[in-house]
Amino acid sequence: VSQSRYPTQSDQGQGERGFFMPEDALIAFSGVFFSSTDKKFNWWMRPGARLITSRFSRTTQNDTWGTLTHQLEWLHSFTYDFTPQFQIGLLAQQRMWVYDDRYNTSRMRYFTSPFVSFTINDTTKFQAYYENMIENNRRWKSINNKEPTYRNVWQNAYVGVSKDITPKLNIFPWVSAFVNDVPFSGRSFWAGAWISYSIK
Repeated sequence: VSQSRYPTQSDQGQGERGFFMPEDALIAFSGVFFSSTDKKFNWWMRPGARLITSRFSRTTQNDTWGTLTHQLEWLHSFTYDFTPQFQIGLLAQQRMWVYDDRYNTSRMRYFTSPFVSFTINDTTKFQAYYENMIENNRRWKSINNKEPTYRNVWQNAYVGVSKDITPKLNIFPWVSAFVNDVPFSGRSFWAGAWISYSIK
């Protein structure tokens, strides 16, 4: 695994930047695969496929690789509840880009994220995550008879507070930093928020 910063705006092509960037559509099923007898340990998984609906995927053409067909994804969540308030866990994702119906690791992503969650009250949780992502990507390796070259493209740590505004609306603002940024500085920090709404 070699070191690399995440692609900058100057590296990005058509469909990779914009104010609104819809993702590929995900078709999947999910559920708890295994639980311990005391229900403290749980293994949840979500296998699925991403369809080519984003502008980036629809405009990605590569003379060597061909046309993007779809993406396969398998997401796991392992959690252990020490108490009703305190939980630790691990997210793990494998994601494969399929070109011209070729199923191989020419472009493959491995993502892991250990986390801790502490419930403050019925509507509020404190959460902290560390994210690590390595990827074999079209930017740095051809698929013509060459071995995958996995690069360290993302190491990120963030903390935030998840708040249920209503039983259906949740907001999770967070502060983050790229911990593998060299040299590490104030520019390594950033902030954001997740907003989710449950239809049913």
